[in-house]
Amino acid sequence: VYAFWDYIDGPKLLVTFPQDGYSTSSPLITVTGVAQRAQFISLNDRPIYIDESGNFSETILLQPGYTIIKAFVRDRFGREQSSLIYVLRSK
Repeated sequence: VYAFWDYIDGPKLLVTFPQDGYSTSSPLITVTGVAQRAQFISLNDRPIYIDESGNFSETILLQPGYTIIKAFVRDRFGREQSSLIYVLRSK
């Protein structure tokens, strides 16, 4: 049963910052979160790295107005999960 748990449960993705609807005036933002059982992880279609515990932290540049941040994970069985976060950068 434990050997199949990774296949049954699939990858997990939790973006801890920023929350959906976050507003800022800063052009730079650090996206943080946790990915479990992930073989591949990307942020806005760019591969990123995670530590041994699955934590990630990436700084991205925001354009003025709304920005959609897409976080994506895939496990070794090809199962996927993604998350979209909408961020507003005011001038």
